[in-house]
Amino acid sequence: MSPAARRAAVFLGFLALAGLAVVAWARCLDASTLPEVTRYRDDAYYYFDFVRALARGEGPCVTPGQPTNGIHAIWAAMLWPLYALFGDRGFVVGAAHLGLGLHALTALWLFALLGRSARAGAVALLYLGCPLLVTEAQNGQETALACFAAVACCQAFARGFAPACVAAAFALLSRSDLICLVVPLGLAHFGWRRGLAPAAIGFAALTAVNFALAGRLVQDSALPIPWLFAQHFERTGPDLAARAARLWWFLRPCLLGGPWAVASWAFGAALVAAAATRVLPRAWRLVPLPLTLLAGWLGAHDLEVPLAAAVLLALSAWPRVPEVARADASRLVWVALGFFVLAGLHLVLRTYPRDYYFAPLGVLGALALAAWPGRVGLAALAMTAAAHALALRGPRVEQLWQEQMAMAGRFLREVVPAGEPVGCFNSGILAFHDAGPVLNLDGVVNHAAFAALRAGQLDAWLDGARVRFLVDSAIQFRRDDPWPHCSGAHFGPDFDPDRDLLELARCVAPGVREPFIVYWRRGRGASPALPSAPRDLGPAPAFRQRPTGRYVLCPCPAGELWLRRVDGTGAAVLVTVAERPTCALLRLDAAAPGRYGLYAGAGLAPLFAVDL
Repeated sequence: MSPAARRAAVFLGFLALAGLAVVAWARCLDASTLPEVTRYRDDAYYYFDFVRALARGEGPCVTPGQPTNGIHAIWAAMLWPLYALFGDRGFVVGAAHLGLGLHALTALWLFALLGRSARAGAVALLYLGCPLLVTEAQNGQETALACFAAVACCQAFARGFAPACVAAAFALLSRSDLICLVVPLGLAHFGWRRGLAPAAIGFAALTAVNFALAGRLVQDSALPIPWLFAQHFERTGPDLAARAARLWWFLRPCLLGGPWAVASWAFGAALVAAAATRVLPRAWRLVPLPLTLLAGWLGAHDLEVPLAAAVLLALSAWPRVPEVARADASRLVWVALGFFVLAGLHLVLRTYPRDYYFAPLGVLGALALAAWPGRVGLAALAMTAAAHALALRGPRVEQLWQEQMAMAGRFLREVVPAGEPVGCFNSGILAFHDAGPVLNLDGVVNHAAFAALRAGQLDAWLDGARVRFLVDSAIQFRRDDPWPHCSGAHFGPDFDPDRDLLELARCVAPGVREPFIVYWRRGRGASPALPSAPRDLGPAPAFRQRPTGRYVLCPCPAGELWLRRVDGTGAAVLVTVAERPTCALLRLDAAAPGRYGLYAGAGLAPLFAVDL
């Protein structure tokens, strides 16, 4: 190929990768007026609640009066100016933009770190346009910061021991599980004698901040959910075979399964294959491909990462194909082992994997892509571009149930007296929107509640805190249920949710099976008087394909509550089913504009009419 043709090919390749990045950003950017559904998880609101409490002089807490270290300090510090300048809107709008800015800076830093070459530019564009990373950069949590810290560590460890120690402290204060990257980088660069020192310094900084915030060395968020899942499993009375099956269930994905493919299966494959060149001589690199094909023929699933890695290894097996540099391959062996440990931490030990936990694979995969030389490197880049394009075809994730949590927060005081404390397991969104005191019950940001859960005395603890009302999904309070989040068994030996909790109101949004319910704890004071007449609570924001609707408060008798046109045309739509007379907080949407009525079963006259 002539030099002119080569330059033209490079230009067209860059144009294609830039176009792919633009498409990824256009598809994944979210400016929804209902970020609880399209952008932020409930956990992101713990950060918002924490920073707001600090700014108001209430201390480092999410639950009033309960200091917590269940957050990552640097991300909280970065959110502070947003609230100081713009109030709550700084969180709702600014947190996503802050994450996107960090994501773009990480791509730019990768370009500089990898040598500002044509290959470095291609890798940076692929990182910038990774759909999962663009999406999770907007999640309101520390995900984009963790990836930024991972790049910082990769460069700092290459520069020397002192920069490595500073970067290790920054990384662990950005996200504590990055110790799984800090340790292998230290061993790769400084050997066994000094390699663990940066991790030790970073861990000391993390524990010092944890102690300063809440007087505890371990983050509050580290143990509650894994403990709850473990207790749920123990109540099944498992034998040795059941324990072994459970261990294998969580260990299996760590062996080139789900975690390696979350950011992109091509990133995972590039990392695994590049690391494997350090331990597999050329003659052996053809072996993984037929073995992987055989595994697929025998019925194995989730083979994207091992199959793509086997293809890269097979391509690198041919004579005169340039090798991955020995130093690069050695370093990638260490970071691949570190990612395996990170996957095991969240899957095997915590048994609670979330996609964004594995986002740093994007950084490690980008480093591996840059390490592949020659035509094999071009094949790896093309494979990654194809993986991103396929990911863009997938459906967008919507957390529809979280709209009900936001409805409970906005309209809770319609049924619960002002100033009354309420308890909630999934309390981030509720606490953000409700002005009254909201107590976190799962212990993620409330150490006292976790202590009560572990003691099986949450009911007594709620009495001591004078909490008469609870808000959450009904399944959360069940004593025995396959869903591992159910926590009724930890309230006390005599707790019975059907007897001890009386439904006051349910928040119902279309498309969600489990309503978010407001309960009165029977026998704790008097049950409040519920609204006697329906009323319109205002417009319901649109998001993506859902049209703008209305929020409505409607006392409803036992039985079914229906929505249909008041002129009798159109199909009747079931809104909710109440087992006893209660109150409903509803989102009403209509397929076509018009005047609609809420009807109690087959009632002739509507309980309430509203224009939609």
